Amino acid sequence: MGGAPLGGSAGGSGGGDPPAAGGSVFLALPVPVGTDAAVAAAIAALGGLDPALAPVDPQGLHLTLHFFGSLTRPGLGRAGDILRRVAAARGPFRLAVQGLGAFPDWDRPRVLWLGCEGAGGPLGELRAALGPALAVGGFLADSRPFRPHVTVARVRRALAREPRARLRAAAADWPDGHSRRVAVTEVRLMQTLPQPHRPARYRTLEAVPLSGGGRAAGP
Repeated sequence: MGGAPLGGSAGGSGGGDPPAAGGSVFLALPVPVGTDAAVAAAIAALGGLDPALAPVDPQGLHLTLHFFGSLTRPGLGRAGDILRRVAAARGPFRLAVQGLGAFPDWDRPRVLWLGCEGAGGPLGELRAALGPALAVGGFLADSRPFRPHVTVARVRRALAREPRARLRAAAADWPDGHSRRVAVTEVRLMQTLPQPHRPARYRTLEAVPLSGGGRAAGP
């Protein structure tokens, strides 16, 4: 069992910098689908469809497991302890990532995402193990339904009909319409680094490998 200590940088795990003030904290799985050149190019191209579209950095794609909001130093310590205990009991697995979607829908897109396999299997088991452990640690449960996804862009204002049509066409032409399976090998405690008028960046506060003998899936 182990992991990078609390404190890190936007570019990776570890370091020694204290967490930035004001940024929201969350638990996430890094999803390296952005290392695929075709997917990375498609994400970057979203920004050319309309100025309101703000793609994320393809190298920082992740799936959020639990959102904390703002945490104190003691709260960060408790979250890190829970993360290490849960990750030590779970093994790495493979995750199916597929297709471009929109929240809340294509007529009013605010967030663009890649869908992930359902809440069952190793992903659902990992999140189910986190829930009670976080509750015992004094953290509020997330009451929202778990809809696993990887955010690839945000829409900063309402889109007119023509850019919405271009966006739908981009979704229909998304590279490799069938699912891609990526390796999930660690869980991260992360923090949002807001940037005015620019897409947010993310700092890894702690990265913990899925090192236990829990269920693994996929070839």
